[in-house]
Amino acid sequence: MEFIKNLLRGVGMGIAEVIPGVSGGTMAVLMNMYDKLIDAISHLKKQFKSSISLLLPLLLGMALAILALSHVITPLLQNYPMQVNFLFIGLVSGIIPMLFRHASKGGFKPLQTVSFFVMFMLMILMACFYSVTNTAVITTINAAASVRFALIGFLAAVCLILPGVSGSMIMVIFGIYASVMAAISRLDL
Repeated sequence: MEFIKNLLRGVGMGIAEVIPGVSGGTMAVLMNMYDKLIDAISHLKKQFKSSISLLLPLLLGMALAILALSHVITPLLQNYPMQVNFLFIGLVSGIIPMLFRHASKGGFKPLQTVSFFVMFMLMILMACFYSVTNTAVITTINAAASVRFALIGFLAAVCLILPGVSGSMIMVIFGIYASVMAAISRLDL
């Protein structure tokens, strides 16, 4: 039964990872899984069996959700890019009150407030310096594109663990989101 619960939690986190502006780490916090997730990752060698029993269904659920949604997102982005972007904005705006209620239970510490504003300003600066209008799917990969995808992918992967920082938003800002979703939907990895 716990496997099914964690699989569904993974699906929720995977859905969050596909939506730019929503973080899988934030979903883990909202589902009271974040501390367990970090503990399982950090004690993978020492507590291998218990760590795998948590991580395997989470990762499987995330993979299923990302694969399924990539088939939906890719044609929508190609045919209705503006409407999809407004949908993402609406989804992010809709979750803000719930996040605020959850975060404000223990009060905000000065370090949390400062780190929020630093990350917010960093996202604004990144959005100003990089074009988000280029949503064309990249089909030919050369050495420079491979390095670019690897670096942005690494940055997006780090964002999987950080609550509040969206890996898919990083990919949108750097202009590779549509390409990554198209590659996942075609299993062209």
